[in-house]
Order: sequence, then C-alpha cells, then structure tokens
Amino acid sequence: LVARTLQPILYAYQKLSKFEGQHLYISADIGDPQQVQDAVTQSLERYGRIDVLVNNAGVFPYGPIENLPEKEISDAINTNFRGPVNLYRALIPHFKQQGKGTVIDVISLAAFRAYGGNAVYGGTKYAHRATSLSEEVDNPFLDIYRLYPSVTDTPLVRENLNPAKREIFVKGQSRINPDDIGELV
Repeated sequence: LVARTLQPILYAYQKLSKFEGQHLYISADIGDPQQVQDAVTQSLERYGRIDVLVNNAGVFPYGPIENLPEKEISDAINTNFRGPVNLYRALIPHFKQQGKGTVIDVISLAAFRAYGGNAVYGGTKYAHRATSLSEEVDNPFLDIYRLYPSVTDTPLVRENLNPAKREIFVKGQSRINPDDIGELV
C-alpha cells in the first residue's frame, strides 16, 4: 500500500490486519516519479513481483477556479493526473516482463461532468480518464478496469468541504460507502 500520508496507511492497516499474509506500507507521493519508482522497487524486493495496481489516489480542491490557491491546483494535477502516469510508467515494463498485470483505476464520475466548484478536480480526472492504457499499450498481458464512482463518503469529501459547501456539492446525489468500492475492487 502506498499513500502520501500516514492516516490512510493506518486505516488500511486496521482493515488488512485481519487477513493473513505480509503487508507492505510505503509513504510516497505518487506525483513524484522517483518516489513512485522507489516504492515499486521496495515492493519488488519484498515480494518479487507486482500483479495488480489499484490506483485510487486523489485530491479534491473545491471552489471557484479563480479563487483556488496555486498549490491546490498543482497538488491536484500532480496527484490526480501525473500520479497515474508515473505509476503506469513504473509498472508497465514490469508487467510486460512478467507477462501479466492488472490495473484498476478508481477515477470519478467527475471525469465526465464537472460541477460548479470542482473544475480543477473534474479536469484532472478527465485527464486521467484520457490516459487510456487500452489504447496506449498494445499487448494482451494487461487487464485494465476503470471505475467511475459518484460522490463517495470519504475524508476527501468530508474534510475538504465545509458543511455548507458539502451540502451544495452533494445536493441530489447519494453518497457511496467507500467500503462498497473496496468490495467491488
């Protein structure tokens, strides 16, 4: 498991500790190609192979585009778009070498339609969607799955939006339980 901050790693640890096997937790920023390569190297050293990439990273800057701080825009581009590209670049050669690999991208319904206040998020998710590996990689070794959930009740939504903004954003939309997405994956 790779995450930029400790909180998601601890959450995953609690969920995964009930399963047998060895789990590896790595703190890395997927927007940084070297950190991604280091995480892949650590995983390969530990397990000898990587079979599946579940790409579920995301940051959610919310607000009118003219008011968003540059750092929030850069973080969204680095995590939501460059991150998947960095992961693909690091893992596709490995998948080719072992003759098999699976990519599961959890993107967002915002990749098809951005709502008021989430133009940057929607734009970065659209860019992620546009990196279609099925068109890019002409090889039978790679299985690619993409999920496009709507509003999911995660810390990303709960903590990044104040209650008034959250109610405007999710108005008329049911929220998906993140465990349901985990079960699907």
